Amino acid sequence: MALKVTRLGTNEDGTPHFLYEEDDPTRSLVLTGPIQGTVVANGTEYNVSDVLISVKAEDAIAVSNAIGERHIAEGHPAFANEPFDFVHEPTTEV
Repeated sequence: MALKVTRLGTNEDGTPHFLYEEDDPTRSLVLTGPIQGTVVANGTEYNVSDVLISVKAEDAIAVSNAIGERHIAEGHPAFANEPFDFVHEPTTEV
């Protein structure tokens, strides 16, 4: 099964509320954060525009690190008003 997204309703602030499910044990869900577009990890381009994406389990750390590098290069919206830069500590193992 591919990533299954079910809309559960609406949050208190009016934004949609979703349930994300992946039942394929060879895949992992990666939280992308507030980023749009693509990243390249292990030679594969991934669209990271959704809040969560499903990737091959062996690529999950590389995709997560590529997202972190984008946030360093372009800024992270959650840190826009903070007096410090976004710092990404690369993950090396799960």
